[in-house]
Amino acid sequence: MRTEHAEQVLAIYQLGIDGGDATFETAAPAWEAFDAARLPGHRLVAIDGDGLGDGRAVG
Repeated sequence: MRTEHAEQVLAIYQLGIDGGDATFETAAPAWEAFDAARLPGHRLVAIDGDGLGDGRAVG
């Protein structure tokens, strides 16, 4: 999970907040705060073969 994933990661996190199951937070924090609060060894991001990670097909 790197800075280029921030928008997508925070959008997914906000969905968890909105559903009431992810955290006691009421809104996703700024990327800087989110990033600083997570352990670097636990940052896994599933991406598509196109490297976009958003399910879009290339071509």
